[in-house]
Amino acid sequence: MNDETQEFEWDSAKAEAYLRKHGIAFEAAQRVFDDLFAVEVPDLDLSYGEVRFVITGMVDGRLLRVVFTERRAVSESSQPARQQGMSKGNTIIARRNPDGTISQVLPDGTTRPLPDRTDWTRVDAMSEEEVEAAAMADADAKPMTPEQLAQAKPVPRVRTLRRALGLTQEEFAARYHIPLGTLRDWEQGRTEPDQPARAYLKVIASNPEEVSRALAGRPR
Repeated sequence: MNDETQEFEWDSAKAEAYLRKHGIAFEAAQRVFDDLFAVEVPDLDLSYGEVRFVITGMVDGRLLRVVFTERRAVSESSQPARQQGMSKGNTIIARRNPDGTISQVLPDGTTRPLPDRTDWTRVDAMSEEEVEAAAMADADAKPMTPEQLAQAKPVPRVRTLRRALGLTQEEFAARYHIPLGTLRDWEQGRTEPDQPARAYLKVIASNPEEVSRALAGRPR
C-alpha cells in the first residue's frame, strides 16, 4: 500500500489462488482500510525481509485481518525490489476512488473498474475451525502468536483514522483544525494525544462529515 496516493499493489497470481482457496478477493480485503475503528499493529516477524503491518477491521459486517506493507511514492528506478515472486508483469496496481470503489491502473495510465469477486456465501459458511486452519495454512500471513501480540505496539489510532478517510496528513490537519506538526508527532509516536484530543478524535471517527461541516461553518 502507498499511504500517500491511496494505491495498492498485489500479485495477481497470488490473489487468484487466494480467491479459489478462501473465497475472498483482494478487492474486498482492501476495504478493511475504510473501517474508522480498525486496529493496526506492526508484524514482529522479520523473516519476510520487509516491515509489515497487520490491520483488523470490518468489511460488510465481517471481521477481516489483512497483512500489508507500506511503500512511498518513488521513481521506478529507485523502487526497492518487490516482494519475492512479485514481478512487474503480474502486479496489479489498484487506486481507491472517493466513492469507496477501486480501479486498476493500467500501464498507459488509464483505469478500469475492479469488481469485488468475493464469495461471501462461501465465507459465511466456514466454521471457526475452518477459518483458523485457513489462516494457519497461509505461509505469507500467519496469525501472530500471543507473545507477538503482547509485544506489538499499536499504530497510533489517528493514522488509521486519517487513512480510512482517504486524507493526506495536510488535508486531515486542515479539515479538522489540528496543527500539522502535532498530527505528525502523533502518527510517528513521538507524542500521544491527551485526553481532550482523544475525545475529539473519537468524535471525528463517529461522524467525520458533521465535524467537518461544523468547523467550516456550513449549514446542514
